[in-house]
Amino acid sequence: MAAYLTAALLIALCLWQLLTAKVATDTLGLLGVGLLLAPWMIAMLSSAESGSNIPFNALALPAVAFALWRLNAKLQDLTAVAWLTGCTAAIALVMGLLAPTRGLLHGSSGYVSTADKAIIGDTLLAGPFNHSNQLGVILALGLPAILLLHRRSDRFWIFAVTVLALAWSASRGSLLAVGVFLVACWWVTRFKNASPRRFWSFVVVVPSLAAVAYVPLVTDDLSAFSDRGQIWAASMAAWAESPSSGNGYAWYSEIAKVANDLTAVAFNGHNLFVHALATGGVLLLVALVLLCWRLVSVSIAEAGVGNIFPLAYTVCFGVLAILEVPTRFRDVDPQSWVAVLPVVIIAMWKRVAPPESTRRGGAALLEENEHVEEAKSTELEH
Repeated sequence: MAAYLTAALLIALCLWQLLTAKVATDTLGLLGVGLLLAPWMIAMLSSAESGSNIPFNALALPAVAFALWRLNAKLQDLTAVAWLTGCTAAIALVMGLLAPTRGLLHGSSGYVSTADKAIIGDTLLAGPFNHSNQLGVILALGLPAILLLHRRSDRFWIFAVTVLALAWSASRGSLLAVGVFLVACWWVTRFKNASPRRFWSFVVVVPSLAAVAYVPLVTDDLSAFSDRGQIWAASMAAWAESPSSGNGYAWYSEIAKVANDLTAVAFNGHNLFVHALATGGVLLLVALVLLCWRLVSVSIAEAGVGNIFPLAYTVCFGVLAILEVPTRFRDVDPQSWVAVLPVVIIAMWKRVAPPESTRRGGAALLEENEHVEEAKSTELEH
């Protein structure tokens, strides 16, 4: 009930913004909204075809997307994601230290779990979420937003507490994603000219996204990646029964109610490529490829002019999607503020060319100012 009430409040707020906002909107920004909503629409259609009920909270995603377009949301607005990421990491750390029975991962027995993969001690930090991997995905996807902050001190403390929380969560896919996007940013920013920046951005971001499909396709060991191999094999077998439209977006939750070939913790495909095929088929996969193409094009273009955030986020999203499902593109969930908001704003992004005087540089502006001062002096003399 709480989820439906939250969705209803969010939809009402978005509708109010759509009707009352007096901000000039970019018509081309609808391209980004359309690319984001195409996977959502296909997911809804495949669910209807499979006989699944479409929940009310699924309407929240298009409401949020159109509200962002109506408000003409900018990349710089995502600084809020950086602050929320730092606060989430800090809250998780406090919960782990002061309220371990709530902040650490629990087993089915209700007691705090211990894990061999733990990096800090023998426990896994989950914070306010159900699983340490969910905390890891949220923190990893939110971390690139620190690149939008101006003050170095703000970037430092958010980075520090987030990496510490990630280490305690021991979410290996999230740590890998953070490491890859940091190395990618370091390498691309070494080049001062636009052409090599764009070239190396392409070299970095395309393999990051291509690996989402490559890894499960070449994995034969069912126990690989903490039994994800078994989840992938069973999911692909289920996809083969309905290749065009998949089995509906609620397939994983429905099949968990009966005996199946997936593991007991397979609430999703644990890979965005596999999850898309199993739930929405080839149609959903094509829609996601088009959305990724838009993210790649914006990332390369922005890296050429010195804005590295879209590249960092897209690389991080791609690496995370190899072992997790950052978002299902179907509704608003606890990960949407880091997995949907940045995606739609990047997809809508259009760099506005600066005025002619700005493009000519500081020297031209100084010369213009000197001419203005001379004209004023002449007027005073007369």
